[in-house]
This record gives sequence, C-alpha cells and structure tokens, in this order.
Amino acid sequence: MRKLFFAIAVACIGVFATSCDKNEDGTPIIPTISATIDSQEWVGIAPKGILTGGVLTIASTSLDGKAVTITVNGDKEGTYELNPLLLKTQCGAVYKPSLLNSEEASLISSNGKVIITKFDTNKKRVSGTFEFNLTNSAAAIGQITKGTFSDVSYSTVQ
Repeated sequence: MRKLFFAIAVACIGVFATSCDKNEDGTPIIPTISATIDSQEWVGIAPKGILTGGVLTIASTSLDGKAVTITVNGDKEGTYELNPLLLKTQCGAVYKPSLLNSEEASLISSNGKVIITKFDTNKKRVSGTFEFNLTNSAAAIGQITKGTFSDVSYSTVQ
C-alpha cells in the first residue's frame, strides 16, 4: 500500500509541476530525465533543479523509488568533468537504489561527466547529458550511462 501511495504521489506531482509551462506554440513543456543504470532503464518523474551560488543540482525519482541527484559546479553550457586523477571535480552524482529501503547504501560518483547543451536563464530551463561510474563504502560499484535531461526547470536560491 505504501509503495502504491508513493507511486501515485510522484505521478501527481509530475502532472502538476508541468501543467503550467508551455512552448510558444502552446504545447506543454514536459521536463524529462532518463538513463541506463547498471544495464537497466531508469526514467525519473518530474525532475527539478536548484541553482545556488553557481552550483546546479538536478534531482528526480522513478516510480519504483530509485533516485538520482546530479550536481554541476557551473551555470553555463559546456562539459563538466569528475576525474580525481586530473583534480577535476566539476560535477558529481548520487544514486539511491531505493528510497523505501533505508538500509540500502547510496552509490556516489567516482568519475564521469555532465554536458550541458542548453542553459536558458530567461526560462530557467536546462538540458544535457550525463554519465558516471559509481561506488560506495561497501565496495559496491555501478554505472550510469546514456543519461539525458531535457527542459528541466530550476529555481534560483540566493
């Protein structure tokens, strides 16, 4: 019952969060985020972003409770890398396999990149791609590939 309520609540938030924004031709703007995580397709519902101090964070959760959070140290179009060997820490990601199971450890990016292809400061929307290798303290590993986000709205926090 709890899982069903969670899925319905997330779906409702997605509908309400996207119902107001429209393109110039009147069609609704629907933000999307998806990726392949450990060879499994993942689709987030109602992705949202927050921009604070030049740092963009995008977060979303799938209907089955798997959450992805991406952080980018930048507010412009371009490529942002995470490569500790080259001392590049321009981005990062966290993957939580289950929001419903608090004992399941999150996986944190060990390397990867985010490419922001559109950063519209007037409409406050961002689009791009991402990929990361993941690990955690229990020596678990994971991989996010083919990640895309499109027309994700963001709020600015001072």
